[in-house]
Amino acid sequence: GGAVLRFFGSHLQASGDSERKVIRELYAFAAMGGCVLGIWLFGFLGFSPVFVLLWMLAGGKTFKASVCGGAFSLLFIYLLFELAFQYELYRGVVFIWLLDL
Repeated sequence: GGAVLRFFGSHLQASGDSERKVIRELYAFAAMGGCVLGIWLFGFLGFSPVFVLLWMLAGGKTFKASVCGGAFSLLFIYLLFELAFQYELYRGVVFIWLLDL
């Protein structure tokens, strides 16, 4: 870290909030658990853009930027895995349940 700081300068240091707060770490841990639950329920294509949108909003981005980020993540995941790799992603238990009806 010291070498990077010397090379790039001190402007990369966090301003006054260099200590990690435990509650912030717990929120991130809970968000990752919610992401796993959401993917299990709604699948990668259904929940990944929602998670990206919510994560960006929680990070202080504008609603417009968050929607664009979610849409871009959906497009990227679909193009990469479904089209380029020809790999069918997990669809989620809700989708599977709807197919059985």
